[in-house]
This record gives sequence, structure tokens and C-alpha cells, in this order.
Amino acid sequence: MRAQYAVSIVVLTLLGLFLMYVLLSTPYERYCMLTGACDNDTDGGNGGTPPPGSIYTTPVGWIGGTNGGKIGTTHTLNNIATSYILKDVQVEFLSELSLSSNIFVSGVREFQVTADPNNTESVELLLNLESEVGSPLIEVYLNGVLAQQRDIGSGESLTVLMNNLAESNTITLRCAFQGWAFWEVHTCNFQDITVVKKEYEEQVVETQTLLLSSQEQTAPVMQMKFWVEETEGGGELEIRLNDALLYRGPAELGNNTIESNDVALSGSNTVEFRAAKGVSYTITKADVELFSEVEPKDFKVINLPDSVAQQIRGLTDGARFILTVTNVQVDGIAYFTLFPAHITHPADVMVGSVFTDVEPDEIDSIANTIRIESPDAKFYASEFRIVPR
Repeated sequence: MRAQYAVSIVVLTLLGLFLMYVLLSTPYERYCMLTGACDNDTDGGNGGTPPPGSIYTTPVGWIGGTNGGKIGTTHTLNNIATSYILKDVQVEFLSELSLSSNIFVSGVREFQVTADPNNTESVELLLNLESEVGSPLIEVYLNGVLAQQRDIGSGESLTVLMNNLAESNTITLRCAFQGWAFWEVHTCNFQDITVVKKEYEEQVVETQTLLLSSQEQTAPVMQMKFWVEETEGGGELEIRLNDALLYRGPAELGNNTIESNDVALSGSNTVEFRAAKGVSYTITKADVELFSEVEPKDFKVINLPDSVAQQIRGLTDGARFILTVTNVQVDGIAYFTLFPAHITHPADVMVGSVFTDVEPDEIDSIANTIRIESPDAKFYASEFRIVPR
């Protein structure tokens, strides 16, 4: 009898642990665990059976298209580097500074900063309060306008970031009196006071020449595939052909594909790569191919209802965007581009479920648009769904 009781306790304990695991897992994990339908979904990107519980669905149709006959050979541009990054320029440094104040007078130290408003993003004041007497209030002003007011204690640090710079600027550090007895003296003993100006380095533009035969110059369609090795800043990359804009937008690490149906080509063409402010890109190579004609590319634009956007923003783990693909005529990559965030999620196209995961902060509170397209694939998607992750 006692043995049967012990077995019952063990069984109930295991059952309780299993139920707790089910309740704490994500909806997708629960679905996969309880149905076993996701066993073949091992790459985290495509394949398998998507989770149930859709919060939005809409029909899609054909996506992408195919290029016509290729003209000439593949032209490769190598070792492309472009940057427009910020650098720190130290304006002033004081190893120590002591300022005192009473009810009538506040201790003040001013720093003069010259700046090019078009090329300077901000100025930072960094300091450590080594010790204090009384309870002083630390104030920082930029050109007479209060930028920061803090009551910090001994051993604490303070960093004040200031924008809206003029050509000539005055930063005022004030140890202000904060008390009731007029005979008291408050003191701020600072260490390592640093004024740093954040300026953009000179923009580095990569320029390369693309030489084409007379037959290639007649091509109406240009496709460029480029491989991003490194990037910093998360901003836009601009590509120009003969000073005409070919592409402007973010580029992902790894393979990227762009295409233009409106190019003016000559025997010698100039291709420029420009990084936006605060960004750098290192591109291993860019392959350029030319085509005689192009089949019109189909794409899908989805205006996401505000109510659905709010649901996604409220999900701790975000959402999963799913395409149900029933027919693939040409293999390639599908792109989910989110607006107004201008974030692009690529996914390999295959029959079944093609999906990508989206974070809550990638969705705006209002006016969201999703563009689904492919520069190199052609496939039929019967449905687009959004489910919780």
C-alpha cells in the first residue's frame, strides 16, 4: 500500500512538472510539442508546420518574376569600403575641479566649444563627483539653456549629451546651492571632467569603373548581387550608377540583391557606393549582370491594421510572419520589408511554410505597411499569416 502511494506521488509530480512546462512554453513550442508536427523545422527559418492561432491572415498570389536572356558576362567589383562614421574629439580635460556655492553665489566653470553644425552631431560632458560638502545641485547649461540638473552623491558619474549646437558654444558647469541656511557652503569636488565633441569623419566614397561591350550597353535590366562582410551603424547604403540613384536603403550582412529596369549604360560606367552618416560598409564583392528583358515582378503590399500592430507590440517574443507557398517556379529569396521601420527580413523560398520572426519594436504603433517581394525568385503564396512566436 505504501509503495502504491509513493508511485502515485511520483506520477503526480511528473504530471505537474509537464503541465508547468507546457504553460510556460511559447505558443509555437506548445503546438510543436503537443502535435509533433514541427519535427522537420530545425533551421529556425523555413519548413515544418507553422503554429496555429493566427492574429491576421490575407491572400497573396504570385510573388517575383524571372529575368530574360542574360547579355554578356558577369562583371565583378571587388573590395568595396565606404564609411561616414563619428569620431570623438576631446575638447578639454581637467583631472580635478572644486566648485563651491552658498545662497548668494554658485560656483561655475565654463567650457568653450567651436563646432560645425553641419558636421557635428553632439557634445558630451563627462564627470565624476569625488566628494561633496552639504547637498549641492549639479547643473549643466548649453548656451544658457539648462541641459541637465542632477542631485548626485559622492562617487557617482554624470554624462550629459547636448545637441542643437551653434558655431560657438558655451557649456556651463554649475555647483548650485541647495539648502536653507544662508551661512552654509556647499562644495562639489569633481574628478576627470571631460568635454568630447562628436564629429563625422570625412565621407569615404568607393568609386569603381564598370566596362561594358556595345551589346551589353543596350540591356534594359541590371541586377547587382553584393556581399556585405561588415557593417556598423545600421543605416543606409547608397549605390549610384553614372551619378543616377540605383539603390538607397539598409543592406544586410551577407548576400543582397538589387535590380533596376531603368539604367542608362555606356562603354565606361562609374559605380559609387556611399554610406549614410554614422554608417560604414565593407563589401567583399559585387556581381553585375545584364538582361535583355524582364517579366514584370509581382509583389504584395499589406497595410497592417492598427489593432494587429498593437497586438504584435504587446507580444513578449514578437510575431512570426508566414507565407504558405504552394508553387515555386524559380528558387530564390523572399523579402519581408517593414515600413516605416525600413527593416528587411530575408527568407529562402520553398514549397510549404516560408517565415521570418519579427521583434515587437520593429512594428510602429500606427500606419504599418509590409511589402513582400523577391528580386530573383518566382513563387505562388496562397496566404500570408501572422502568429505569436
